[in-house]
Amino acid sequence: MFMSSSTNLLLLLYIKLKDIQTKIIKERDGSYAISSSALGVYTVGETLEEARKNFNEALKLHLSVF
Repeated sequence: MFMSSSTNLLLLLYIKLKDIQTKIIKERDGSYAISSSALGVYTVGETLEEARKNFNEALKLHLSVF
């Protein structure tokens, strides 16, 4: 099976990301924080859904550097 080098890189990133721990923290004021210290990505949101959306956007931006 032939895979281009960019496909290999994406597959490698996907496999490694599965093993990275992400923490979801509910703050006292009811907001949420999501962090992945291994990746250096931290976000917040007033709701869990907003925090997840923000985290996904931040992660995409962070990984776009590669």
